[in-house]
Parts: sequence; C-alpha cells; structure tokens
Amino acid sequence: MTNSGRNQGDHVDLSPEAEVPHLNRNRQVKGRSKDGQAVLHFGHEDRCIPLEFLASPSIEAGNLVLQVGENPTWMDEIIAYLQEGTLPRDKLQARRIQYRTSNFDKESNEIELRLNLDLLDEKREMAELRQAAYKCQVAKYYNRRVKRRSFLPGDLVLRKVTLSTKEPSAGKLSSTWEGPYKVIKVSRPGTYWLEDPSKKALPHPWNAGHQKKYY
Repeated sequence: MTNSGRNQGDHVDLSPEAEVPHLNRNRQVKGRSKDGQAVLHFGHEDRCIPLEFLASPSIEAGNLVLQVGENPTWMDEIIAYLQEGTLPRDKLQARRIQYRTSNFDKESNEIELRLNLDLLDEKREMAELRQAAYKCQVAKYYNRRVKRRSFLPGDLVLRKVTLSTKEPSAGKLSSTWEGPYKVIKVSRPGTYWLEDPSKKALPHPWNAGHQKKYY
C-alpha cells in the first residue's frame, strides 16, 4: 500500500513498534498497534493514518496462459501420412505425398540440411557477385548512351532556354537555345562560367547538359 503522506525515498516499517529514521522532515515516525491495526503518526496526532494487515492479497491475480497458434504448412499432410497413414481426399495431392514420402530418407535429409547450412555463406557471396555484375552491366549500358560534352575557355556555346531564362513574350515556336556565350572559366568538370556577347559574366555557372557548342 502506498502512503500519499510520505515523500519519495521514505522507508516505513509496519510492525507494532517501528521507527523510520530516513525522513526529509527531520523527525521520527512511530507506529503502534490499535485493535489489530497499525497507526502511523507523522509529527502530529491529527495526521494519523490507520493501516490494516491482510492475511492474503485483496485481489487475486489470474493465471496468465500463453496460447500460440500455428498456421498449417505443406508439411502437415506429409507428417500425418508418415505418423498415421492418412491421405487427403484429393487423389492428385495424395499421389504427390506418396511420391515424396517414398523418396524420403531421414538420415540423408539431415545431411542435406547441414550441408545447406555449411554452404550458406558461399551462396551469399555468389549472390553478391551476381548483383555486382548486374550493376556493372546496367552502368555500362547507361554510360554507352551518355553523350559527353566538354568545353575549354574561349569556346563559344549555346545555352538551353529554361523556364527561368525564357522571355515572357516568347511563344511556343520560339528558339530553345540562346547565345552565343563564351566560356571564361571551368569551375569543375562539367560546370562552366559563361559571359554574354557584351562581356558580362553570368551570375552562376552552368552545367554542360544545358549547353552545346556553337559553330
């Protein structure tokens, strides 16, 4: 039973004569028996809390039973045939079970299962190698279709017209390329700084995918 009049960390002994030295109020708590009950005093007589001793718990805890349900598997019919000799009503399924059980050997089955466990790491390595080879083939196919574009400082290029650079008055039949622009600096492979014909540098570099050489 939890006493709301105590602070956390207080220790109370419910014997007929008990003292509790570990209190934050810097005073002792005494208990005495009265009509078969224990009474706790916290400093003042008007703060008595009667406690009743019970021979058994007032609430009986129920027994918890864990039930585990198993879903039927394809081995259930085979096990039933090996143990009880029963077959399903389906003739085709019954023939399949009879064929499987006629070729079943318990010792060889255990040997095969242990061999599969021993070869598990090797099969994982083979799967990783096949996956790496597949990725190489996909990358090779993709790179074969990519057209690489590289420019040098001083080259003239055309820049693709995008929604941010398109003139508001331009119609659907307007040109999709604008320029020419001059390459003034290579920021990194595939990225170039450009300047317009008035020798004014553009505010940010442009990717080679948005450019093509001007002849």
